[in-house]
Amino acid sequence: MKISRSYRVKAIVVFVSIFFMGLGIALMRFSAMGTDPCNSFNFGIAEHFDIPLGVPAAILNLILLIFSILFYRDSIGLGTIVNMFGCGFAADFWRIFFRAIISEESFAILDDSIGLRFILVLIGISILGFFASFYMAANMGLAPYDAMAFIIEKLAKIKFRNARIIVDSTALILAVIVTMPDGRTLQVIGIGTVILALGLGPILAFIMENLARPLIQRWSRG
Repeated sequence: MKISRSYRVKAIVVFVSIFFMGLGIALMRFSAMGTDPCNSFNFGIAEHFDIPLGVPAAILNLILLIFSILFYRDSIGLGTIVNMFGCGFAADFWRIFFRAIISEESFAILDDSIGLRFILVLIGISILGFFASFYMAANMGLAPYDAMAFIIEKLAKIKFRNARIIVDSTALILAVIVTMPDGRTLQVIGIGTVILALGLGPILAFIMENLARPLIQRWSRG
């Protein structure tokens, strides 16, 4: 079976984007100023049970896959599988990678510098927002968590950016609940989480429309 250029391009975009989304998540976690709302929840579970981030991320998406099957089957595709089982483990990879090449003394300096931590969380947000936009614009399927915003947009007849805010805000509340018993709420949830809870929807919408979709269309044509 011949695979079209468009499919190959979009598949590459999906794999590359999700790999580097993991980088953004890892950098945000190193900043200790909060990750995206979904992974704040996942980190809360992972660190409580001392397991890789990829495990609760996959389980959460498997649960939410029920809603995709019921209300948005068109969102299920290659990108669904790659994100469900790849994004969390990509973040685990980057965290291990940085721990292997950066000394503990450097991490100690980072811990003591709120300025460096703030820069790091902004870099992480930028990387995550940029590559998440490309993975979604490839239209190869969405992780069930990401599909929730489109499901709400479809059922409630509201704009995507507002639906995304609803989804992320709900995840943020759940993250607070799961991190409070261990007293780690402020380690997992911070300014970066709030920025993404309120701003990721508009960021994704802007980059998808003005950069990601036009570029993917251009690459697909050759």
